[in-house]
Amino acid sequence: MAVYNYTKNYAQLREDQLVAECVAAPNSLPVTDVQRLGDGTIDVYTSVALTGPQQTTLANAVAAHNGLPAGMIYGDNLLINSSFTIDQRGNSGVAVGDAAYSMDRWIVLAEGASTTLSKLGLSRGRITQSLAGSLRCGLTQIVEAINAQPYRSNPIILQGKVRVSAACNVRFAILEFGGTADTCPRDTVNNWASTTYTPGNFFTSGVNVLAVGSIAATTVDGTFSITAAPSASMNNLYAMVWFEGAQAQNTYFEVAEFGLYSGNNLRSWSTRSYSVEELLCRRYYLRLYSLDLGQAQQPARVYGGGILYSVAMRISPTGIGLAFAVNAGNAGAVSVQNNNAFGTAFYNGANNWTTGALVTISGALDAEI
Repeated sequence: MAVYNYTKNYAQLREDQLVAECVAAPNSLPVTDVQRLGDGTIDVYTSVALTGPQQTTLANAVAAHNGLPAGMIYGDNLLINSSFTIDQRGNSGVAVGDAAYSMDRWIVLAEGASTTLSKLGLSRGRITQSLAGSLRCGLTQIVEAINAQPYRSNPIILQGKVRVSAACNVRFAILEFGGTADTCPRDTVNNWASTTYTPGNFFTSGVNVLAVGSIAATTVDGTFSITAAPSASMNNLYAMVWFEGAQAQNTYFEVAEFGLYSGNNLRSWSTRSYSVEELLCRRYYLRLYSLDLGQAQQPARVYGGGILYSVAMRISPTGIGLAFAVNAGNAGAVSVQNNNAFGTAFYNGANNWTTGALVTISGALDAEI
């Protein structure tokens, strides 16, 4: 074992990230651990003493390492639900329309009327060209401004693994939006047939294209990555992946270990705990499953009747398919009052409950970008 000390006072050192960057660097650096010392230096441990060229590579890796921006507590991966495990809408395997949300936080993009995103295993999503004919499709995620803005003028990397049902090219891109925060378009494609990957051609006007890449995908996982530097006026970021060419019905690609990170170097992928990931998703969309509101006090009111969200939603949400159910009498009609990002109250706008009836509510609350 050997130890190498460097003066490097990171805003926030990610030890596991730096180890992964060193291992992935040229010359196969045998780094096993990194420790931050109290004097503004770090110790890098290796399993064996390094050669001269390896020491140079290590010094370069340490210098190039970017921890999270100062004050950034959001986490390594800017993409939420990158493992495709959260599906509050129940849309896994269901065809949804172009530029619509499918599984939590993921927007599907379709040259035709719809396409299908499905969850596979623990960290993989499959996008299927599900319509007759030869068409293109893909998916994207928009990073909320409050999470994206700390990365202004800082390097970022989009990475993942992809495999396809039949060999073809798959493209991927990092886009930014500099308009009013969180008012960005969901549909990023202007012309699927265009091979000019600029706004007004392939991409819709209004977004800024930071980087576009391509991989000759096969039936075996291949790793892809691109780096970019968002502008000083960036408000939102997009991560996007799609079929470059038109594909026959039922052709699919699968993306795994999808991540958008700070820095220029490939990361070792890891998911957040399920409960944390679910809370992150609930900021944008909250499914209500027969939630008990209480007992009808009068024809329009229940004892209680309000809910506090488990996490603050992005904005005051819009109700989707909200409906009451009761154990006696009329179900009534859902009306909302005192609705905000922290909670809301429900009452019966039809004013026809049976006093004493037990009331539940189902549906969803939507605060997506």
